[in-house]
Amino acid sequence: MCRAVQESGADFAIVHARTTGQGYRDSADWETIRIIRENIDIPVMGNGDIASSRQGENMVKQGYCDGFMIARAAMSNPPVFCNRKADSFGDRISLLEEYVSIHRRYRGEPEQKDVRMKAIHFMAGVKKAASIREKTMKSKSVEGVFDILEKTE
Repeated sequence: MCRAVQESGADFAIVHARTTGQGYRDSADWETIRIIRENIDIPVMGNGDIASSRQGENMVKQGYCDGFMIARAAMSNPPVFCNRKADSFGDRISLLEEYVSIHRRYRGEPEQKDVRMKAIHFMAGVKKAASIREKTMKSKSVEGVFDILEKTE
């Protein structure tokens, strides 16, 4: 398939290291991306299980790909693109506040369900994440989401 992409005149190919059928059950298969890279003449961008810029840069250095993409990791840690991590619970609340502020500035008032989902992503991996998720899903407003988070902190 990637040869067909190349022959169609594409400047590069983006390859995800997991099939749809695998979902998130299995680890990304970066060896397949390396094989593809070795067999076509256009740059190959790799995607799958990249959680930091450093990790992606290592994949490039090790010859797996020419560049990389970050997807799912950005949902829970948007600062991943500037090598910053929201480590503490307070950092994550600040990140959500920043998201809401930017949304209001450029797109108007965010929908409550959008803020609720962002909160769930941003809080992934923290202590009491399941409890936070459960309470957040019952929230009826943007302010309610923040109330829940502040009471949990």
